[in-house]
Amino acid sequence: MLSPPPPHNLITSETAQIREQIRAQSALLLSLRADLSATQPISPAPPARSQQPPRQGPSQTSHVLPATPAQLSRAPPTTTQEQSPLLRDVVEKGAADRNYGREALYRLGAGATMFEVKDPDPFAVDEGKVVGVRIEAFVEDKFLPPYYILLNRPRPTTLPHHLRIHKHTIPAVIPLEHLAALHLPQPAAPSPDHRSIESLKPPKPQDLPRLVRSLRHEVTSYHLRRSHINALRKTFNLKPLPLPSDIPLGRSPAPPAPAQSSKGSHGIRDISLVDAAAMGIRIEWVDGRIGRVGIGKGGELTRCVVFGREGKEREVERLILRVERVERLADVLKSLEFEGEGEV
Repeated sequence: MLSPPPPHNLITSETAQIREQIRAQSALLLSLRADLSATQPISPAPPARSQQPPRQGPSQTSHVLPATPAQLSRAPPTTTQEQSPLLRDVVEKGAADRNYGREALYRLGAGATMFEVKDPDPFAVDEGKVVGVRIEAFVEDKFLPPYYILLNRPRPTTLPHHLRIHKHTIPAVIPLEHLAALHLPQPAAPSPDHRSIESLKPPKPQDLPRLVRSLRHEVTSYHLRRSHINALRKTFNLKPLPLPSDIPLGRSPAPPAPAQSSKGSHGIRDISLVDAAAMGIRIEWVDGRIGRVGIGKGGELTRCVVFGREGKEREVERLILRVERVERLADVLKSLEFEGEGEV
């Protein structure tokens, strides 16, 4: 026996309740989208639940009340096809933000990343396939402009695993050719008669990861030496050295000329570079003394010579070398403050 239909006023009240719940759900989705747009999460997304709602049998009722906002926040995610355009936009933006966060975190921790590009030259070897390496240095609480190395395969059919440096932006003060010959040796060129002993030898193995590590060590050491020298100049009220990024690619930065008109503090007239690789500095005192200090790749002091009016200042040389590191050189220079001005 069929039950009588519900009264009209009950249907009207249920419809109004459903509309209010739909409005609350829409407001919740808009708030969720605004929160995701304002942040960039880098943590991986939580795994999707695999539970599916049970199928309704013929004896079960099809009348289901709409979910409340609290139930909607705990509901399992649906597939992209079942999502509304608004929710699908939120999910896609969140995935893009997570990928960007992972890449930024990896670049911050690794310092060297690889990528693939295509050479636009129609006559390029290996159909224009190029592998790139990005090397970054973090000095003075900031990232410096990255350096790039592009590699290709000169013989993709006979030597598919051998790479060659195609182009690069490494400064000329970095021994790239020496490191490439050491870690990325090239096979001997084939002779016309195929009788050369070198052409018959098997090619030497290459080690690209070791080449990248050595290059990044050289690049970081170079910028750290310049940073320490700039800090030394700043201690004695001297202007900082020009940044290497201001120098055209392929050229070595020339050592700056001594600023004879300027004068620092604590009896120091000027501190300048001896060579472009920042492996030594030249110190001028206001009383005419001149000294040169050699700096190793790791910032250690290797040698020192100081000349004054009476010749070599051996006691000053011993005091400078006693500090052992360029970071502590400012302390001993402050203690060696000389009075008076003059010329050697």
